[in-house]
Amino acid sequence: MNSKKLVAVDGHQMMALIDSGSRVTTIKSSMAKMFGNREPTDLWLKGFGGRRIRVEENVDAVLQVDEVSEKVDFIVVPNYAQDLPVIESATSLATLDNWNENDFNVKEICAIRSYLPITEDDINSDGKEVLVNEVLNCVSEFRDCFSKSYGELGK
Repeated sequence: MNSKKLVAVDGHQMMALIDSGSRVTTIKSSMAKMFGNREPTDLWLKGFGGRRIRVEENVDAVLQVDEVSEKVDFIVVPNYAQDLPVIESATSLATLDNWNENDFNVKEICAIRSYLPITEDDINSDGKEVLVNEVLNCVSEFRDCFSKSYGELGK
C-alpha cells in the first residue's frame, strides 16, 4: 500500500511517497543538493516495468515520519525519475539495516519512472556548442518537463 505523507529529512519538510513495495529510499537530486554529506556510489536501479536508472550519489540523513526518526541512506535519483521529492521504503523505518543485497549492482524497486536520456544529438540547434550544452543541462535537470517521444507525453 502506498501513501503520500509530509516527512522531514534532516529537519527539511517535504512530501514523500511511502512505498511498501520499495526496497530503497530515494530522493530527487534537486532536494539532495541541500545536504552536504553526499557520497559517490555506482549502481543501477531497476524500477517497475524494468526501466533502469544509473545512480551516482547517495545521502545519509535523518528521516522523520510522524514521531519515528531514523538515519537513512537515500539513493539520489535524477529529478525526472519520480514526482515527489522522496520515495520512502516502508522497510527503512522498520530498523532494516542498509540493504546491501546486490544483483550485479542492480536493486529492484518500485515507483521509479524513467525516461530515455536526452543527448546532444536530440538538441536541434544551429548555435554554438556552449549553447547546446547549456540547453542539454537545462533539459536534463528538468527532464520530467520535456518529452522525447509521444510515449512520454502525459507521464
